[in-house]
Amino acid sequence: MPKDSDKQRKDSPNLEPDQVDSSPEALAARGASILQTLASVSPVGILRTDVKRRCIFVNKKWCEMSGLTSDQSSGLGWLRAFHPDDRHRIFQEWEEAVRENRPYRSEYRFRRPDGTEIWIQGQAVAEHDEQGNLIGHIGTTTDITEQRGLQQQSLQAQKMEAVGQLAGGIAHEFNNLLTVITGYSKVLLESMSPNHPALRKMEAISRAAGQAAELTSQLLTFGNNQSREPEVFNLRSVLNGLNTMLRSIAGESITLEMRIADDLRNIEFDPGEIEHLVINLVTHASNAMPAGGTLTVEASNMVLDETQDESGSLKAGTYVVLVITDTGQGMSPEAMKHIFEPFSKHGGGDHGGGMRLAVAHEIVRQGGGRISAKSTADEGSTFSVYLPSVDKHVNATIVSANRGARTIDARILVVEDNDALREMVIEILESTGCQVVAAESPVVALQKLTVEVPDLIVTDVIMPVMNGPEMIDEMFKMREELRVLFMSGYTSDALEGRTSIRSQDILKKPFTPNELLTRVQKALND
Repeated sequence: MPKDSDKQRKDSPNLEPDQVDSSPEALAARGASILQTLASVSPVGILRTDVKRRCIFVNKKWCEMSGLTSDQSSGLGWLRAFHPDDRHRIFQEWEEAVRENRPYRSEYRFRRPDGTEIWIQGQAVAEHDEQGNLIGHIGTTTDITEQRGLQQQSLQAQKMEAVGQLAGGIAHEFNNLLTVITGYSKVLLESMSPNHPALRKMEAISRAAGQAAELTSQLLTFGNNQSREPEVFNLRSVLNGLNTMLRSIAGESITLEMRIADDLRNIEFDPGEIEHLVINLVTHASNAMPAGGTLTVEASNMVLDETQDESGSLKAGTYVVLVITDTGQGMSPEAMKHIFEPFSKHGGGDHGGGMRLAVAHEIVRQGGGRISAKSTADEGSTFSVYLPSVDKHVNATIVSANRGARTIDARILVVEDNDALREMVIEILESTGCQVVAAESPVVALQKLTVEVPDLIVTDVIMPVMNGPEMIDEMFKMREELRVLFMSGYTSDALEGRTSIRSQDILKKPFTPNELLTRVQKALND
């Protein structure tokens, strides 16, 4: 009975060494066949040219990448695959590699006949004959479109973070100046009679300071440095309260339609930020309709499951959806790619448009929601804002008393490194009868605490050498019972992880004298 090995040798004559054609021609033919097979299944594109850059071979993958057939790629036809804007650079780099006798490597774009574009990483080496003469080049192409997209997203995120940090730093310093301007303008206005000759000018200064404060708040929001004070409220009350302002923003040539569901659920955000959000989106929509049109503001409830959110950025749950639609100029696909970038030229018809939409995007993102935009050139735009709803009751509104009627009998330690702001806070507090002790730094404040214990410490957050929370930590080691009110335009990392500091312990800059005294009274009564 023949063995299995004997049978295998009979069925597979190619395994018999004495039956294999080992002539140079046969070996070359087999080698060429193997290379042809490898090229046909290669995951990268392969191209071969002669010394005059004429294509003599492309594999299947190269044709898939370029969108050209093998026949279309032959000769100089393969050059049509390169994006017109990249061709000159590619040829320059190619010639340099040939001249310096080194491998060619570069990244560029293919533009297919149907107009689609992909990013390519191309590599090529020179091919020589047996005498060392250059006879052409052989190269590979790899589709790196997805990789480039991830790199661009990473770079964009880094850029946004850097811009945000810069904006936050500038806004923090500007807030100190604005607090002084706002505070003293309010003090002067309250002291002026209705017939005072400088009253209108003082009111103009106060309004300008308020507008500057709004811009600063937007910069801080974009930089993720805004000190937020979330509370439970209903979007319907905000939209109704803004009705008159929104109609003023839209102007007479634009018809504003408000469609708000009666059963709108509550949300938990900073009400001021939501007002900014609505105003920014309505302003953007109005600017897109210089010749007039219709602007629709809608608000309704929506139950969203995981399959309904194409972006994957929202959790399943119940949302309040704010939709703002205009019949204006619309935006091109290219403009839509940059719609939420700060200072983008595509953000609206005025210089603040890009920042406006970037701030709107940041407000929603920080609150766990999502904002999306749809637009077609000459057909208008629609912005949809998804705000997570909450099963909580609306917070009661605290109405502050007038500053002039207050009397505060307390010893207060004020710690602020900005001289002008420190003096203003002292003046406002002393006007109510407070005993005020001032310190220009945490070191000085710690020294004063050893002499006398105040009823309340009013302190800045960001200061040189030692910040406000670090100072308070040291003070708690000296005295267990201390009331503290922080003054800050943003919380930053200095407040993170400190359980002793609550959001209600922070007075946002810039603040008015009335706001300062309201928060001081509240802190003293806690």
